[in-house]
Amino acid sequence: MHVDILLALTLCVRIAEGEVVNSFNKCRSFFYKRSPPSGFEYDGLSEICQMYQIENRYHFATLYSSEDRVPIYSAYTLDTFYCPPNQPSRRSKWFIEPQLSGLIYSKHMTTEGNAADSYKIEQAINIDYPNTSYDRGHLNPNFYQGNEGRTATFTLTNAVPQDPCFNQQIWKDMEKRSKVIMETRCNFYGARRYFVTGAVPSKNKIPSVLHDNEGDQTREYNRVSVPSGMWTAACCDSSNAVYADDRDKGFSFGYYGDNVPDSYVFPYTIDLLEETLATKYMVNTFEIFADSCYSSSKTTEVVLSELSIPVERKIAETLANMGDSSESSLRPAKRTFIGYVNSNLHDNEAFAKNNWRLADVDFGLKEKRSDIQNTRDLLALFEMTTLLTCASNNNVGKREVYDLANEKGDDYVVVPTLESTLSATGSRCRQDHPCGYHKKSYQWCYIDWSSNWDYCCIDACGFEQSTSYAWCYTSYSKHWAYCSQRSSMISVSGKQCRADHECGLHGKWYHWCYTDTNNNWDYCCQPWHECDNHEKSYKWCYYSYMKESYWKYCYY
Repeated sequence: MHVDILLALTLCVRIAEGEVVNSFNKCRSFFYKRSPPSGFEYDGLSEICQMYQIENRYHFATLYSSEDRVPIYSAYTLDTFYCPPNQPSRRSKWFIEPQLSGLIYSKHMTTEGNAADSYKIEQAINIDYPNTSYDRGHLNPNFYQGNEGRTATFTLTNAVPQDPCFNQQIWKDMEKRSKVIMETRCNFYGARRYFVTGAVPSKNKIPSVLHDNEGDQTREYNRVSVPSGMWTAACCDSSNAVYADDRDKGFSFGYYGDNVPDSYVFPYTIDLLEETLATKYMVNTFEIFADSCYSSSKTTEVVLSELSIPVERKIAETLANMGDSSESSLRPAKRTFIGYVNSNLHDNEAFAKNNWRLADVDFGLKEKRSDIQNTRDLLALFEMTTLLTCASNNNVGKREVYDLANEKGDDYVVVPTLESTLSATGSRCRQDHPCGYHKKSYQWCYIDWSSNWDYCCIDACGFEQSTSYAWCYTSYSKHWAYCSQRSSMISVSGKQCRADHECGLHGKWYHWCYTDTNNNWDYCCQPWHECDNHEKSYKWCYYSYMKESYWKYCYY
């Protein structure tokens, strides 16, 4: 339902005695704690207990908008069942719900037959979808169900127009990942697995006259709303676990994505998803699960990390394709860096769920270490800086005299001094939580799924007012925080920092970075003190947050 009907719908609420279209009373088992999502207190919505063939046997529940001719959400469960071979295949003709058009009609889903003209007033019909460039996208996925339950998902009251690239790629990947998570982590005796998948309708509708360029279609236009976004919320309810040790294993997760090609679908906690959807639907409050379903549990943190893998890999593939293009203007240093990220994301799931963020690189350069500060000073005028990605003298473990006369250029990439995905001390913000005020008086962001957080800078990190440490403002009200300037992807021993963890303070009193996906780490030189001889016979640098204090040998 587009936003104007959320304010006022003119259709009357149906008060019916039919089994399918009056209320959820007979199918509340599909809702966590038997409580449907709240926030849709509007006329013109129909509550459907989806029934197919067998009397009084329901397969899922749907809230349907006849104004937009799409479902707002479908609620379903993932049950443990045996699916024999030769499961029902996809249908060319989808079902409709007769009782949406009146109680004189059957309460079972059926094909529209010769009554399409009667049914189409209140709902979508099959002719609305062909030649529109949109899929009939399931809310309750057919591969989550078996036998007649799978067939029952092929009703147009469970379908919305989905962009094919979005539906068949990242959305499908997220559905598969969600199913695996539920089957492996919510598999104890007494567990209940609840899902709600919804859509945010828009004013864009199909079919349109542009879809019928050949002029061989006879149908009405602008009937079925194309959702601007799609969302799913899942809940593993452990409250009725048979064994006491399993009763604290409950968890939940959600995700949301825009219904457009090449969209990204990001994980959310249930609380944050509800907050996001309240804005999307333009309502004051929105509740999917009665008590957020274990939203703050430890298992929820782990599951959200696992759920991030499909989108991380999609981002990496996009970057890799850009780097491999023969027409690409990317410099070799950036292409090498992107290749490193892409390889790790596909070979190592632990790496893929670390919520990494690649630097927003504009271009690469090769620069002598003795000249780099001059370059940084120049770039600072444009709110840019350099990030060391590859050192020319990588003498790991060796102490030798550094010949300045023969100094070779290091590889750097030019990056913004500030990013909305980078905290004040150099940590990457969580995907669903970029830098912002988030109801505080200063800018901040979550940096992991354990609700650890960090301040965010709103201006350049530097030594203002002659301080011996770097700091920045975090609000226009003069809140401030310690910070680390962006400088390097190389540790003091010459090791490459992990792609999602460039050198920074990261909440410590010294500069450091992770060097692999097993959380091994190493110190880093201060951003304002390069690894160099500095009038000594060996290379060294300061590494603490103070300007001139603790130092270490360095080997690059």
